[in-house]
Amino acid sequence: MSINAVSSVNVVSSGDKVTIILNGRFEQATSRSFRETLLKALKEPPTEVCIHLGAIDYIDSSALGLLLMAREMAEKSGKTVTLSGATGMVRKALEFAKLNTLFKML
Repeated sequence: MSINAVSSVNVVSSGDKVTIILNGRFEQATSRSFRETLLKALKEPPTEVCIHLGAIDYIDSSALGLLLMAREMAEKSGKTVTLSGATGMVRKALEFAKLNTLFKML
């Protein structure tokens, strides 16, 4: 596991939205904790899952794949996924991979 891997994954529920807040690096080494958190969030009653990327300073291709997986799993559960807070290199990576056309980005 990378020394700078995501140091925390927090979940905040508010109204019709569950927000997953990531911090640090979002990469293959963090896929398990993200997936476990996502599965828990999808079991919550709210209809929207927001993945907050504002504190992410690095994202790799495996993490981009996890975002696509999150979208697919949410749709199967009748929920939507939005991405929020992405800036700098993270936002550029999302746009390069055209994920900005698949997700509502806040």
